[in-house]
Amino acid sequence: MSGYYQPTTQYSSAPIQGSCSLDFFVRFSQEERMMFEDLSEVELSSESPFLVNGFIHNKATVIFGRPKAGKSFVSLSVAHAITTGEDWLGQPTEPRKVALWALDPGQKDEMKVRYDTIEGKPGLLITSVRPDYRPGYADEWWASFTVELLERGVTVLVIDNLTRLLPAGSSTRFDDHVEPILSRLSELIDAGITVILVHHKGKFNEEQGSQKSPMGSTAIESWGRHFVDVTNHDKGLIELRAYGNDTQEFSVFAAFDPTCVGEDGAFLTYLDREDWASEMTMHEDIVNSARKRLAEIRNKGKRTTTAKNTRERNRDTDVAGLILAVVNKSPDGVAKTSLHQEVRADNRRINSALDAMVSNGQLREWKDGRTSMYARAA
Repeated sequence: MSGYYQPTTQYSSAPIQGSCSLDFFVRFSQEERMMFEDLSEVELSSESPFLVNGFIHNKATVIFGRPKAGKSFVSLSVAHAITTGEDWLGQPTEPRKVALWALDPGQKDEMKVRYDTIEGKPGLLITSVRPDYRPGYADEWWASFTVELLERGVTVLVIDNLTRLLPAGSSTRFDDHVEPILSRLSELIDAGITVILVHHKGKFNEEQGSQKSPMGSTAIESWGRHFVDVTNHDKGLIELRAYGNDTQEFSVFAAFDPTCVGEDGAFLTYLDREDWASEMTMHEDIVNSARKRLAEIRNKGKRTTTAKNTRERNRDTDVAGLILAVVNKSPDGVAKTSLHQEVRADNRRINSALDAMVSNGQLREWKDGRTSMYARAA
């Protein structure tokens, strides 16, 4: 049983007054009420979750990478392979009607030049039109866009890229900016269209992300079923790291030449594959690994607690009293560097205490060359 529940008999949409009565439920036949089924009896789908095994999911795939990594070349390469039904990086494909949505300025011309480079065959569609986000127009625009895709027989849509797809003034950093657009793309998927979304990858710690995930809102990773991380290692070497819900993580390495057809897909020639899946096969190995990880987490927590306790002790320390204890032992004066060494407190708190003690007359300060000296005031 799949899809949405749609009763075959039409009933009044008038609201039911008061509590729900039995009459309300018996209006539906038993067959119409069968929205649930026993999980143990569910028949698994024989359909593969991938259009291109391990790379392109039949629902939603995010291709992401740093600027100039080759994301657009990779997306065009796989779009060409799916359009023609040719193998891609050693994986078979079946011919599908594909459309490219090129949203960067001048990108349609760039795609045309690249497609001519690989002697691309007729059949791959392209558009650069932007959605109409004016109040009251967006729903109609997206409906019209979806209808045209379906009328043209498009079953795969490659969107390059997410940032350009957002309304003007929006940012991929914010969930409330990204989620409405991802919902629109989910509606395309519900209509039977596979979505391949091109996006950027952040720098290390950029927007609190990492170098191994799509830049911006966590809603992007929540939406995607599968991910292909594109890394350009220079000197013609490109890496495609694939991971998601329906496959173990792996990387494929390929020679990348933007000026030629390539032996295993447009611009790409397969070199090697590396699987990142754990080699553990025994239950005991998994349990032992989990115990080790738990110990690491607990030790990290202890270190955090120790650092917190140190900070709290520093706050409670009488820094002025500690400074006076050191100064009293050296009537002729103590260098500032010596105070920092002997007084166990944060350097900023020591400096602040010294300034306050000089201001209130407890200490006198002078220079011995370039060294600040302190002694008890007379």
